[in-house]
Amino acid sequence: MLKLDRSSTSDWQGIGAELPSDIIWVDLLDPTDDETQFVERVLDIRVPTLKQPL
Repeated sequence: MLKLDRSSTSDWQGIGAELPSDIIWVDLLDPTDDETQFVERVLDIRVPTLKQPL
């Protein structure tokens, strides 16, 4: 599950290439592959997983 806090919408798929400026927290709890890829793309980070630790 992907949860975005302090956003006027919870539809992360409609966000596009950048997170809205009112996002202060991104919470990934048992994320889908699509959710993980989205966070990695918009934040330009690699999200570690149990399969691929840092």
